[in-house]
Amino acid sequence: MCGIFGIISKHSYELKQALQRLELLEYRGYDSVGISTLDKNKLNVYKSVGYIKTLYDKISSKKSKNIICHTRWATHGNICEKNTHPHHIGKVCIVHNGIIDNYKDLIKSLNLKDKLISDCDSEIIAQTIDRQFFINGVSMSSFIDAISLLEGSYAILAQVQDCEKCIYGVKNKSPLYVGKMEAGYVFSSDLIAFQGLIKEYYELNDGECFIANGQKITFFNMYNIQIEKESIEFKDFDYSSSKGEFGSFLEKEINDIPQALCNTLFHYKNSTHKIPDLKEYKQIHIIACGTAYHSACIGKYIIENLLKIPCTCHIASEFLFQEILTDKNSLFIFISQSGETYDTLQALLKVKDLGYKTLGITNTTHSQLSKICNYCLPIYAGKEVSVASTKVYNCTILAIYFLCKKKDIDIDAKLLTDLIKSNKEDELAKEMCKSSTVIFIGKCEDYVSAMEGVLKYRELTYRNAISYPCGELKHGTLSIIDKNTLSIAILTQEKYANSIFTAINEIKTRNGKTALITTLDVPKDTADYIIKLERKKNMPINLYSIIPFQKLAYKSCNILNLNPDRPRNLAKSVTVQ
Repeated sequence: MCGIFGIISKHSYELKQALQRLELLEYRGYDSVGISTLDKNKLNVYKSVGYIKTLYDKISSKKSKNIICHTRWATHGNICEKNTHPHHIGKVCIVHNGIIDNYKDLIKSLNLKDKLISDCDSEIIAQTIDRQFFINGVSMSSFIDAISLLEGSYAILAQVQDCEKCIYGVKNKSPLYVGKMEAGYVFSSDLIAFQGLIKEYYELNDGECFIANGQKITFFNMYNIQIEKESIEFKDFDYSSSKGEFGSFLEKEINDIPQALCNTLFHYKNSTHKIPDLKEYKQIHIIACGTAYHSACIGKYIIENLLKIPCTCHIASEFLFQEILTDKNSLFIFISQSGETYDTLQALLKVKDLGYKTLGITNTTHSQLSKICNYCLPIYAGKEVSVASTKVYNCTILAIYFLCKKKDIDIDAKLLTDLIKSNKEDELAKEMCKSSTVIFIGKCEDYVSAMEGVLKYRELTYRNAISYPCGELKHGTLSIIDKNTLSIAILTQEKYANSIFTAINEIKTRNGKTALITTLDVPKDTADYIIKLERKKNMPINLYSIIPFQKLAYKSCNILNLNPDRPRNLAKSVTVQ
């Protein structure tokens, strides 16, 4: 739940630039932030409790060639500046991700009890390294001797006062990467922070350490033997090739949502992409399949609400057999996670042949979709491995906001992380697995979320589920309601409250079980299960109201002991008709 970033360079960098890179790691969640520099043989440490932006005033326009910074999620010790990284002890300053399992033993064996200035296990690292450097001098051998005393997980960057032009690092069971720049090296706990900075990087294995300056990096193993490492070509955000700490790619990718949204936000706020001005068009059509189609339906509401331009959504496989009746001055938008979806590409070729302008939205910038369209809007969600798409859906919606020139959007990574880490859905998921039929209902934008919720649930559980606009229940669907059915309603807009409450009461009177996902404060007896969503100013609710549905599908899948990454009969990218 922490983030690391560092720079060692021949040129000076603004500390603000380093913190901006750290902001790309906000998805991990954090409660405090710190940064340190080593200049003129002096360590300078700046810390703050709260968000990264709270540190900006303290660093002003300061620059350095040697920088390490860190966001902390409290584990050992309360949330306060003394517990915030970097930890500065003697001639050493460190940042650390992970947990030192034997820190209490080290406090006793090294007689550190009266020397501690924080409540963190991480401080023991700085104490141990400083002690070893004092005994045997500053060297890689001494660094390794100190690290060898540690048990647990760690990614560590260390600045040393007598080694101004260098940074030490080591990795064990916690990610740490080294990026190669023209004028030095950058370090991070996640490749996402290297975007736009490097063309190649090194991935450290457990038990590998290094010393780097602005010109050279040397790698060692824990026997102090120099090792050679091959650099890896850096491909933008192609970093999701392992499940890491998670049990499945799907779980990981749901947990990636805050990161992916922050990433997309960062790029579109600093975008140089050539995109059309939608106000130049009289009509807009969005064409997609599956989850991409549901993001298109949300896009319709965004475009019509913000720009007042008529917008129509089409399922690609149906659109192929429809006559195109639209104004000549129309824009066609095609959405595909892979950029290779057969039906979507065929629809694109049909539209291109008729001479209409086209725009693609895709998570794969080298795909056919991006090459054929007149314009391309990349999604910066990172590689998605699980067949059931999650984070790309959220990021596609964010990209559509920027297509509509709405840039006053913020992403509260902590709110999203807390939502994902919570166990609010556990009991409801159990009820879903016991029900003969699950019905998802909503109104307008919320009905789109209900449709996507059903798709996720069906994909992952193979069970019977349907979605309806809440007002449609009385036009046929109420006939299937009984004590074995569960209806889940979503309500994020107060103007829809009466419609939703009426639908819930219709279900209750027929002995159906009910659940409500809502941003509103409602009485406890409104439904059998209630999941409350927190609203955040400048973060549109439709960016994250889908998360409880994604989690319900995943948790139900686990209860049923099914494979969440590879649902039967389905493929990630559908490249056939």
